[in-house]
Amino acid sequence: MAGERILHVCYDPSLLMDRERLLLGQGYEVITVLGTDGVVSLLPMDHYDLVVVGDGGPIEERERAISWVKENLPQTPVIALCRLHEHLSGADFQASTADRKTWVSRVADYIERSSSL
Repeated sequence: MAGERILHVCYDPSLLMDRERLLLGQGYEVITVLGTDGVVSLLPMDHYDLVVVGDGGPIEERERAISWVKENLPQTPVIALCRLHEHLSGADFQASTADRKTWVSRVADYIERSSSL
């Protein structure tokens, strides 16, 4: 279901616009922040339907971002974009970034399943 508000935490500025455009093209409202520092500077009272944590930073930084989201936005699910053989603790769902179209469809699938619960 399009129209959801997605917080996109990006660690690679060269991928920022591409990934944001992919999500916008699916009808999502996208707010993008750069890195863990960007996400911790947000106001916890903001509402997001989903948080997508990018795969460009060190695992420790990405897990710190997930931890902040879980603490400050506890009702907001988190999808971690992962490189091959990675696993980020704390994420509700993980999607491989090996194929850019695949992860976008996985985000859509996750949103659809979550909204039907």
